[in-house]
Amino acid sequence: RELIDDAAVKDAKKIKKVLFCSGKVYFDLLERQQKDGVSDVAIIRLEQIYPLPYKQLDALYQKYKSATWFWVQEEPRNMGAWFFVDVFLQWILNQIGAKHRTMRYAGRPASASTAVGQMSKHLAQLKQFLDEALG
Repeated sequence: RELIDDAAVKDAKKIKKVLFCSGKVYFDLLERQQKDGVSDVAIIRLEQIYPLPYKQLDALYQKYKSATWFWVQEEPRNMGAWFFVDVFLQWILNQIGAKHRTMRYAGRPASASTAVGQMSKHLAQLKQFLDEALG
C-alpha cells in the first residue's frame, strides 16, 4: 500500500494532529504515542514517496479535516524526504482545498552531517522532535 492510515483511530473528529512519516521513525512515534497515551494524534505511514497517492491523501484529508498536518523524519531537515514531499503535499493540499495548506515539520534541525556523532545529542534531538510531534 502506498499509504497506511492509523488503524488505532477510533474517532477521526477528535484528531488534532496528523503525522506523516516514512521508515523507522514510525516505530519511534508509535512507541512514544502508546507510552504517553496520546489519543488525539494519527500517525500515517507514507510508503510511496513518488508519485504521491493523490486520491488516498484526499480521502485522508476528508477524514481529518480539522487536524494540523506534520511531516516527521529522523534525518536532518536538509536531508531525507522533507524537501521533496513538502512541495508535492502543499500542491495536493491546495488542489483539494484544505484548510491548512502547508505541512509543519518535526524532525532534526538542518545539519552538514547525517548524524550528530554523540549518543546523548542524538537522543536529545529525538526526544525534542517527538515532543513537538506528539505534544
